[in-house]
Amino acid sequence: MVRISCGQKGTWMSDIEPPDVQSRWQSAPSSPQGALDRIRRFGPSFTLAFFQNSPDSVSLLSAGGVIEYMNPNGLAILGFDRSDEIAGLSWSTLWPAETRTKVLAALSQAKSGVPARYESTLGYLNAPETRCAITLSPLMAPDGHVDALLAVVRNQ
Repeated sequence: MVRISCGQKGTWMSDIEPPDVQSRWQSAPSSPQGALDRIRRFGPSFTLAFFQNSPDSVSLLSAGGVIEYMNPNGLAILGFDRSDEIAGLSWSTLWPAETRTKVLAALSQAKSGVPARYESTLGYLNAPETRCAITLSPLMAPDGHVDALLAVVRNQ
């Protein structure tokens, strides 16, 4: 029970809070670490919600740079309707030939365990050309090797 003071010593507005307020206070993280612990408890549902609802294009790539999954916003940017239409394509094929060397270098860097960033235009199928900032992040397996890559594409 939490008591709310009226400001005068010994005077209380309420000895009882509504249960919904009390539960919100108890479940709210008190620190950034508490928030991270809370996210971990959500497990796969948090990851899926992040992927599906991000305003950016978010893709899961194999460690070799092959697209395994792309979120709905990424698919829309590229002119696809479903993730299975793009799964299996090499990430580097999405980018113009003149930036392919930069893309391959970023893939190699991320595969070595170091996040990589680059900028490029993105124009695929019927999608208009768009200037983008791209981040490739390694996703580490429990044994420490790079198991996959997370690709985030943000329109500039």
